[in-house]
Amino acid sequence: MWVYSEKQKTWVNLEQVQRIASDGQGGYLLISQDGKKTSIDQTWYDKAMRWVDPDWWEKHPNGGKDSLNFEDALKAIMKATGAKMDKKDKDNNKKEGED
Repeated sequence: MWVYSEKQKTWVNLEQVQRIASDGQGGYLLISQDGKKTSIDQTWYDKAMRWVDPDWWEKHPNGGKDSLNFEDALKAIMKATGAKMDKKDKDNNKKEGED
């Protein structure tokens, strides 16, 4: 898939991108295999993420900003790994949360 950088007036092939990072100003940087950096805006980032992981995007249409529930994520990880929380750990977590 290709995305367009309006700032740099160029198209970027996502198959050549090694990393996507926030630029700290509401946009995103695509870092290609050859080291080239290209800026894209939120709209093109959304399109890129839909292409990169369509299943995840379908479950998190707003980009996951408001849809991540830490407790649910922890339970899912524990279920997948077979991990269990000790009663002692639970009690310690409750005490730490009370402070």
